[in-house]
Amino acid sequence: MRRALTLLVLFVLGVLLAVFLTANSDPVTLSMDPFSKDAPAVSVGPISLAYVLLIPLFLGFVLGGFGMWLSGGKARTLAKERQREVRRLREELREARSLKAPQHDGVLVPVGQAGPGETPTGLPSVRA
Repeated sequence: MRRALTLLVLFVLGVLLAVFLTANSDPVTLSMDPFSKDAPAVSVGPISLAYVLLIPLFLGFVLGGFGMWLSGGKARTLAKERQREVRRLREELREARSLKAPQHDGVLVPVGQAGPGETPTGLPSVRA
């Protein structure tokens, strides 16, 4: 529901922007000289007002995306390292599963449990 509302608002804003830019397509002269309106020292024009409004909007969009990409560099690096680690661990697991476990005769002997003169099972040793 929230996503649909967001899309609706963005659509309405897009339509309003398109109507505004179409209505303001008259050529204008951009001037950086606040003292001389008749013969400005630095000016650009005539250019459509729609371009004057769209170019900064587009540049802000591109520069914002680039800034977000730069700020996500550490996260991307960490994700790549973790992917490599997961691949390495999966390969180790695959190799460990492919090896057969050593076969034993079913007798388990606890290590370090026998006292002096006793067998590892705790029974006294038999001497012949």
